[in-house]
Amino acid sequence: LGLGLSIVYGFARSLNGFLTLESELGKGTCVRVSLPQKVVDDESCMSLGDQRRLKLGSYLHFEKYKNPHVREFYNAMVRDLVIGLGAEMQRADNLEVFKKLADQTKYTHVFVGREEYEEDPSYMDHLAESTIVAVIADASFTPDPGSRIKIIRKPFYCFPVISVLQLDPGQEEEIQGRLMARGVKTLVVDDEPMNHVVARGIFARYGMEVFNVDSGAEAIEFVRNNEVDIIFMDHMMPGMDGVEAMKRIRSVYGKERQDVPIVALTANAVSTAKEMFLKEGFDGFVAKPIELAELERVLKKVLPKAMITIEKDSTAEDNDVKKNDEGSADPEQEADNKDQTGGEIKTGKDEKTELYAALKDQGVDVATGLHYSQNDEEFYRQLLEQYASDAVSKRSKIEEYLKEKAFGDYEILIHSVKSTSKMIGAMELFEKARTLEEAAGNKDEDRIKSMHADTMEQYEALAAAIRKQMGIKEDMPEGPDDSGSDEGDILEFDAEGGDGV
Repeated sequence: LGLGLSIVYGFARSLNGFLTLESELGKGTCVRVSLPQKVVDDESCMSLGDQRRLKLGSYLHFEKYKNPHVREFYNAMVRDLVIGLGAEMQRADNLEVFKKLADQTKYTHVFVGREEYEEDPSYMDHLAESTIVAVIADASFTPDPGSRIKIIRKPFYCFPVISVLQLDPGQEEEIQGRLMARGVKTLVVDDEPMNHVVARGIFARYGMEVFNVDSGAEAIEFVRNNEVDIIFMDHMMPGMDGVEAMKRIRSVYGKERQDVPIVALTANAVSTAKEMFLKEGFDGFVAKPIELAELERVLKKVLPKAMITIEKDSTAEDNDVKKNDEGSADPEQEADNKDQTGGEIKTGKDEKTELYAALKDQGVDVATGLHYSQNDEEFYRQLLEQYASDAVSKRSKIEEYLKEKAFGDYEILIHSVKSTSKMIGAMELFEKARTLEEAAGNKDEDRIKSMHADTMEQYEALAAAIRKQMGIKEDMPEGPDDSGSDEGDILEFDAEGGDGV
């Protein structure tokens, strides 16, 4: 900060941009730079199905920003979004006017700022019962339990806006329970073992029957011999990538399997990526880490209606089962918490506290990791265990690929470190791996070497801390003829798409 911040501010202003700062005592400061970009290609990167059905409203009071440059920036951004989408929007800049407009007009979608929402949360929550209400807020904002509002996380841009506009208020009213797809045969194609854990954990919650393969070639063979209802295909895999595998399945089994939807799974969540996948022939797109709302929208879109049911939500029953983790233990539990000499031993809660403290010491945002684990602590522990168990052999292969200057294979494994790090909340490591992935894609050896050692050191330190806290034995990288470790069913996959246990 200090002089450096002044210099950055000067550069940002010279480029017609601005800075925003978020600071919390004892935690740190986040500085964001926003720069407007020129349009170099007028071709649309996304579209809406039927703009005529939309009635848009907004309560965005930009006068709260003292800097007129910032106010104009946001005004221009909203104006350009609305014009680009070919839609119309009524906008209010005070609560009284907004309420009058909302009472007179049956909006389909409403966009409000966080501060604007907090002026009258009860009114906004009531409005959300019949209208899609999206609140634009940072990561610290959490709505009241039971609220039906949607959240668009800052920074505010067009892709999440499109996702919200695709929601149908009528459908939202109909869903009074939990979406289920019981018995749907689901094939997940991904070369990352940790993503298989995620797939089993998430898709099984919808009652789906999950099958996993780790390469495009295995996916083709599986479809040859088995009936499936839906395929989730990872994009970046060694050998045959997801696009090629999807096209081969369509080509070879077009007549027999023409109704089987294939959905792209990728950590590349930018809007242009979604358009590319749909243009290539995928039926849908889900970004990793998986957000349940987006997954459910895709399931409703691509699966036959007969395969989708809405069942009574069992969240309350699930919470009752988990109460032992938070409340007092029963007499038998208390007996288990003493050793044979009568002394206290560590409880599961103590172990969890120590684990989370160790993660935070390594820069892990536990709240983010739990969010991507659907706030299921046991599921989060499974992901942590898989992450730490894979790290030794994965790092060994990464080092080997760098030494051989095999940048394509290096990029794929660094991509894996990137996506799995984000999944557990290791956001700093995620950013470093993302930079390395881009450098590998550009074959920028100098940049790779400038960051590689530090990134790998942080990766190994985090994995070692998890192994220590969870009591995981460190497995050495396996040779080609090794029959594998007997410490568990951890799968490792080589860069050519083969497998070993």
